[in-house]
Amino acid sequence: MRGFGEELLDPENEIKSLRCERSNSGLKRALACREDELDLARNDVKDRERVGQEEETLPNKFHDEDRDLSTQLAYDKSDILHEDVRQAETDLTTARVRVTQVEQKLNEDQRSILATENQYIDQLTERNTLLLAIYQHMDKILGVDKTPGAAEMKPFMDFGALRDNLINRLKALSQIQLDF
Repeated sequence: MRGFGEELLDPENEIKSLRCERSNSGLKRALACREDELDLARNDVKDRERVGQEEETLPNKFHDEDRDLSTQLAYDKSDILHEDVRQAETDLTTARVRVTQVEQKLNEDQRSILATENQYIDQLTERNTLLLAIYQHMDKILGVDKTPGAAEMKPFMDFGALRDNLINRLKALSQIQLDF
């Protein structure tokens, strides 16, 4: 340690010392400033490196997202198509069942119509047989009509003529009954 007097004796040293201290504090401030600038520069470099890496990985990221979305879209389309196919198969099965039912109904209707036609033909045959029997019986009762048109008539060939002839014979029979 220096004494108080010694310090005064050497004012030039003191000035130098003060200048050194001031210079040291300026240097310290400059050093702190430079260290701050260096930290900022390092942070800037790190940010740029991070951005650069992100930019490098960005196309890969987009490619991966595109592939994922394409895959998802393909799955969705596939699901929709499968659902449409299942619905079409269900509709087809329903239509086949309906066609079978309609065919069965058509067969039943055709059998019914055929039975009705056969019944109609049978009834028509019975009626014609009955009318012919009545006509022949009337011929026996009243005798054969001697008019030229009536003698040539064949009752089973011309129903209109048979009807007219039968009505005339019924009238004649009624007249005979009235006469008695």
